[in-house]
Amino acid sequence: GTGALRAAVRNEVRKHPLVKSYREGEPGEGGDGVTVVYLVGQES
Repeated sequence: GTGALRAAVRNEVRKHPLVKSYREGEPGEGGDGVTVVYLVGQES
């Protein structure tokens, strides 16, 4: 694909007030096709 959905998801996650941080998935999690999101109050 073009990565448009990944970019859109990460753009929204980046500005959401309850998102503490996010990262690309590790190879065993699905790699770049996954966005792992940590929420405020969650252990990272």
